[in-house]
Amino acid sequence: MKRYKVAKPHLIPGTNILKNKPGITNSKDLDRFELLSFLARLDTTPEGDLSTDHLRKIHAHTLQDVYEWAGESVFLLKNYVRL
Repeated sequence: MKRYKVAKPHLIPGTNILKNKPGITNSKDLDRFELLSFLARLDTTPEGDLSTDHLRKIHAHTLQDVYEWAGESVFLLKNYVRL
């Protein structure tokens, strides 16, 4: 099963891996990097009301080291679950 169903511009060409700042091309390595990056910034997550805008701020803050588009509105299906 593919890891993501997403528009091609968000994928590394020739792969099913999301484009990422460090250029990781292995899905397990990207999962690990994403988790560690998220956890490293979790203590300083912006407070708020869990509105859509607030959730975008959390996404931007916690994943800013992983994805250029962190915090932007994008539609992804991860393992067929809407994010």
